[in-house]
Amino acid sequence: MKPRPRPGKPISKTVEMLRSNEQLKRAGKGKEKAVLRGLSDVVQALEVAALQTAAKVAANTSRAFQSLPRHLRRRAASHNPRRVPKYLKERAAAERRKAKLRARGNSKGQSRTQQLRLRQRGKAWLATHMFHAKRFHMTNVWGYRLPQTPTLKSFRSSYRAARRRVCLRDTSYFGVIELEAARESVVCAAAERVRFEDGSRSAHVNVYGRGQFPRGLIGPAELLWVPSETAPAAVWIRVHPSIFRETWDALASPSVRLRDLRTELESFDLMGPLSGSTILRSLPFSPSEPEENRQAIIDALTCDAAALPDGLTLNFTAVDPRLSACRLQLSKPAFKKAELDERRRQSGLPGKRLAPTDKDDYIPIMIIKRQVGTNEERNAMFHGFSIVFPKGWSMALLPSFAYCGAKLTGIFEAQVQHREAGVPSFPEHYGAVCQAATEYEDAQAKDAERRWIRKPPGKRIDFTALNVDHPFKPDWNAIVRRLSRSNDPAASLLSALNTIRNRRGMDPVPEESAASLFQTCVCHMEVDVLGRGSPLDMAMIYKVGAEQIIAAPIAQLVRRRSFPKSASSTGFVTPIKLALTAGVQRLDLSRDPREVWARVRSWQATPARLAQLGIMLAVWIYAIWIMTTPTFLWSLLIPAVFILACSFPITNQLIWPAAPIFTWVLLFFSARYIPTDSRPAIHVALLPALESVLYGANISDLQTRLTHPLLDVLAWLPYGVLHFALPFVVAVLLWLFGPKGSVQYWGKAFGFMNLFGVITQIPGYEIIHGLTPADYAMKGSPGGLLRIDRVFHSSGYTNAFGSAPLVFGAFPSLHSGSAVMEALFLAHFFPFLKPVYWTYVGILWWATMYLSHHYLVDLTGGACLSVLVFYLFMPAEFKDSDNIKWPNSAEYEMLNNGGGGANDVDFDEEIRRLEESEGIPPGDEESRIEVPESNLGPPSGAPRTKRSVSWGETQVLGEERPE
Repeated sequence: MKPRPRPGKPISKTVEMLRSNEQLKRAGKGKEKAVLRGLSDVVQALEVAALQTAAKVAANTSRAFQSLPRHLRRRAASHNPRRVPKYLKERAAAERRKAKLRARGNSKGQSRTQQLRLRQRGKAWLATHMFHAKRFHMTNVWGYRLPQTPTLKSFRSSYRAARRRVCLRDTSYFGVIELEAARESVVCAAAERVRFEDGSRSAHVNVYGRGQFPRGLIGPAELLWVPSETAPAAVWIRVHPSIFRETWDALASPSVRLRDLRTELESFDLMGPLSGSTILRSLPFSPSEPEENRQAIIDALTCDAAALPDGLTLNFTAVDPRLSACRLQLSKPAFKKAELDERRRQSGLPGKRLAPTDKDDYIPIMIIKRQVGTNEERNAMFHGFSIVFPKGWSMALLPSFAYCGAKLTGIFEAQVQHREAGVPSFPEHYGAVCQAATEYEDAQAKDAERRWIRKPPGKRIDFTALNVDHPFKPDWNAIVRRLSRSNDPAASLLSALNTIRNRRGMDPVPEESAASLFQTCVCHMEVDVLGRGSPLDMAMIYKVGAEQIIAAPIAQLVRRRSFPKSASSTGFVTPIKLALTAGVQRLDLSRDPREVWARVRSWQATPARLAQLGIMLAVWIYAIWIMTTPTFLWSLLIPAVFILACSFPITNQLIWPAAPIFTWVLLFFSARYIPTDSRPAIHVALLPALESVLYGANISDLQTRLTHPLLDVLAWLPYGVLHFALPFVVAVLLWLFGPKGSVQYWGKAFGFMNLFGVITQIPGYEIIHGLTPADYAMKGSPGGLLRIDRVFHSSGYTNAFGSAPLVFGAFPSLHSGSAVMEALFLAHFFPFLKPVYWTYVGILWWATMYLSHHYLVDLTGGACLSVLVFYLFMPAEFKDSDNIKWPNSAEYEMLNNGGGGANDVDFDEEIRRLEESEGIPPGDEESRIEVPESNLGPPSGAPRTKRSVSWGETQVLGEERPE
């Protein structure tokens, strides 16, 4: 390889050489013109060569692989020319320098495989470790080296993939235990799950220690029957790696045979609406697969995954995916890559899919339907599939799924999916309940404390000043000590638990354990944040006393800045991130028009509502009637589209509240078609006279005396930019953070204010012609905005005002009315920034007068109109700002040591319902498996219900959640 050319030395320009020669000629030492002309040509050639050399050197400052976009770059491309695209391979090979030193071998004479095995001491690698290590942040957890999260930004993209497309996670670290025993014992241990015996569905259970229910929770597990017509019966129990050893010890018994399948099975989890179609594309059926089974699997994987029951199990045999056109690296080759490449060469056509033969590998695949979420919140659920296959096929299948569009995710993304769906994930949300979660919390606390200590004292949070006793780990012992105010809740709870144990054939819990059982009850809660922001990790939840609720409204409690005492805490917020699903929970996604017509039929007519509808209907009819462009028939499409959009709930919630605004916009743009004889007279001298009479001088004229380009831009920003953007900003803020009904209130007030302003405006004009009488044939003037056109070298405002439909609108000012309306709404619902809101109003008033668009009397009239409409349309529930019902404020109740006052649960009634099998949702009897003391006797457990709590509202023992 030739060395890079060095840049040439700088050469004097030809002009400078000629100038110096003239000076030498005066001294008698200069050269003749002929000699000088030849020398000039040589110098010019040298200058061109130097320029070309400099350009070449500048172009060679980056390597070939550095010219690629980031998503195509590979770490090995810096030294391996084969890792760049074909058109850059020659350049990359030329840039490669010969190594001066040979790579040193291992001093102990170990092979590469032995070195990699030594690196796995204390932790095991998945079969896809090398694939993930190049693309993920890796972490040591649960005895494995696992991918935590992608190195690229993936928080929102992973959420979108799980919602709209498909994401994939390697779950081969989950352990599978095969349990074999007599059928009677296994059926009894599985709580009489006869409907699962055919292996068509899996059951989600909770595993407890021997005879320890309701204590001694080990963790959740998935139970799958292995169908067999002969004894003994077999069950696969799939558990988290953190509880594998505990589950094994709990199941161990002389009468059963346990087998560890961790070294025989691997699995992937696919989540998203396209997960089924991705499986079909990645795993082709074996030719020997029965057509009936093939069609059933295709129908199941191509339909909506939400329609399939959770735990549905499908089985088929797939062809080796490496036979496809994409050449994948093997993991456990039955055929070497060279042999497959030779078969491709012999097939003739490049890229042709190889036909499977009898000697090829066929992979048995098991697909299990999986969902994350509960049936109570279907919009927040995630649906997908788990695929289980033999050991050694991970690296053969993973690229196939990746090439089909599956986004690879890690542990963090799986936890986010549980959080978005509102269900706890194991083990991070099982603190103080099982040993695995406690160990996980300890590890997380040590890591958080280590990061906190590394920060300098001035950069880390002072938890002592914040009265936080346990900043890194929840103090569950202090939480569970508190008792309820119920008469004898411990005895009632004990009776309910013993009822469940009796139904499972277990011995009752002794009465002396009642108090300790009640004190150690812990439930999951969902906390809805009413204001802005979200809680951080380890945020503490405090109870609200009765005195506080009576003395101060909820709105003031939300804005409270003092810190309660630690003794009043009732819980902790586990590690949390922004929940994207919660941002659209208030959005109705229904597309059924019958719901809208049901609301119309139940609508109660009042004089005020009828008057509003009458005004809007009259304006619509008049505006469409006077329009000449488009024609009348085409104009009818406007109300037709509006009615169609209001017929569906998903669009009705956005369109109908803005109906007054659409009415104003329609009237504004149809004003150009109003006949001249129907328009009011233009009062040229009225407004200047009112300005002088009311304020003693023409205030707006004084504002225009001194102009400057900087002041022009500062006035243009609120007048020409913020004026059009802020109405949408206010609507979004009210929708996200305001109380229910605030968006509808905003649409009515803002729309009717502008509508009344257009109808009642007094035309005035004094910009160009002074006090000369004006007529509607004149074109509008941009006023001070003409200077903005000059600044930006455009004619946008000149053309816009010249063809404006409402040329002479002056009093009242809608710019002033809009700004005042925005300030009134923001100050009413979010009063902590009142000075900012009214400062913006003052700046906009100055801008309108500075740009010669309004008199001060116009601005005052617009403000008065805005205030009048604001209070005229204000609903009764918003008139007292301290009593506004914020989102979910009806669910705010006093948390007093777990008590609920009048809403205490009647345990006697709950026991009766349990004895009569009432209040237990279908399928909840399969919610747990408990290993009794003798062999595998009947397990027991309480029915699993969703515990959704908003400030103390708790569901227990099958209690139905109020609508």
